[in-house]
Amino acid sequence: MSKQIINTGTTANDGTGDALRVAFVKVNENFTNIYNDKPNKVVITHPVTTAETVVASWQQNANTINLNDSWSIDIGYQSGSTGTVAWKIRIGTTGTVSDTLITTITTSAAQVANAYGYLKATVMADTDTTIQGNGTAQHAAAVLGTVTAVIAKATIVRTAPVYISVTCTVSVANAGNKITSACLNKN
Repeated sequence: MSKQIINTGTTANDGTGDALRVAFVKVNENFTNIYNDKPNKVVITHPVTTAETVVASWQQNANTINLNDSWSIDIGYQSGSTGTVAWKIRIGTTGTVSDTLITTITTSAAQVANAYGYLKATVMADTDTTIQGNGTAQHAAAVLGTVTAVIAKATIVRTAPVYISVTCTVSVANAGNKITSACLNKN
């Protein structure tokens, strides 16, 4: 739904604007549209073991994903140790590592201990029932990530909530590995 503009008339109290009830129906519908486009659940976890861990998961409301919808994912990360990092973007109905893998992004060299890095990714609904994604990652000054696999598409169920999740697998376990920020924005 596009934004609904309230007609305030030409001058104050001239009677040419929207009636009070019509104006507040527009206000309510605008707010409903805003809230339906925002995730209603966000989970953030730190990757402290070498097991694949869901570090951020956003739940999208049922039936709110449309053709050409896209989301930007930004994850901030602090490494507690050296080693490589593999990020995975998953789409599904559980928000877990069992959801469909759509993209894997790995650092191309070992990260630097106690350094900061990031993941930037995009996912897009390329049809009414499928989503695909891509992205980049960097840790320390020169450790750029590369997309090592792009899984064609994840099929979504339009009558159930859909989770957009990011998982992280580190090659060296360390309690100092921390997610410093996680943001999902609908474009």
